[in-house]
Amino acid sequence: APASTGATAFTVAGNWTNSGTFTNSSGQVTFDGGSQSLSGATTFYALTKAVSSNATLTLASSVEQKVTNDLALTATAGNLLTIASSGVPAAQLTLTAGGTQTISNVSVSNNDASGTGGVLPYSGVTLVARNTSTNGGSNTNWQFGAATFTWDGSTSTDWNTVSNWDLGIVPASADTVIIPSGPANQPALSTDVVVANLTINDAASLTLAGKNLTVSGTFANGTAGVSTATVISRGTETVTFTGGMDTDSGTFRYAGDGDGTSNTRTLTINGSTNAAFYGLTINDPNATPANRDVFAVSGTLTVNGTLTAASGTLNASTASNTIDANASVSIGASGILIAPASTGASAFTVAGNWTNSGGTFTNSSGKVTFDDNGQS
Repeated sequence: APASTGATAFTVAGNWTNSGTFTNSSGQVTFDGGSQSLSGATTFYALTKAVSSNATLTLASSVEQKVTNDLALTATAGNLLTIASSGVPAAQLTLTAGGTQTISNVSVSNNDASGTGGVLPYSGVTLVARNTSTNGGSNTNWQFGAATFTWDGSTSTDWNTVSNWDLGIVPASADTVIIPSGPANQPALSTDVVVANLTINDAASLTLAGKNLTVSGTFANGTAGVSTATVISRGTETVTFTGGMDTDSGTFRYAGDGDGTSNTRTLTINGSTNAAFYGLTINDPNATPANRDVFAVSGTLTVNGTLTAASGTLNASTASNTIDANASVSIGASGILIAPASTGASAFTVAGNWTNSGGTFTNSSGKVTFDDNGQS
């Protein structure tokens, strides 16, 4: 085949029959007829078929059509592309791990995408059919509608790069996302993101990078009582956890925007300035102290894990603000912590140890109450 991934490099308007050897040359084959069929085991590098009226792609029963790089099967709502088998047992359409996919408005039946004849563990990537796609039955390793995606960071840190996800497609608003600690490339948002459920595993991270994040279902920031799962925020983003903020695990790290000037950002979760966290870290790495951002408390700040001011400023200076630190407080050498200006017993409570490693603590003429036993 031609060694090109251009849509017109190798076009086929009729049926495909392979009774010999096909070398894909890392090129794309575009099936641009109406209803077509594929027979004979073939390994494609990239396979594309797009239709605007009802059509059927019939795959030979029990024969594998393997795609190693990119699979695109698309139609329009009301004009579905039907993926069918010529008989039983099922046809086999598989996508190799690391490949990418775009599948929408298809009707699929009697198809095995496992790559192993349905025996676990599957070698093929789960095929995800979007939009108005329908499940005609007798399918293996297909998902219709919402799916679960695991970040693998194969290419970069960009959330919107399809090859960074195990299924070769970017998660959508109804999907569940898991971010493991293994990949060296941890994800960063490049656009606003909405997902149904989000789990960040211990020692993994998600960088918001100034983009908004909405989780409409469950948000789990690591294992309960463990603070190593981290959301990294500039403080400019709108963060919404419809199912509730995770306040018993993980850490939110506020790092500023690095724009060369000091800006004040108000800590806000779910549209409320009464913000609660498990771990909270202020760590603006700007090399110029005067350019580090200030993160302001404007209400009640609750921290159930460690409260850390490592670099930059946490400012709760007005009398109406309170800090409830249910564990330890740590002020790093480059950190600044400005206390609430209140002498009320609940103005600033600390249940753990207090460590100031040469940083700046401004008491604001307020009261700090150590409200547990065995503190230092």
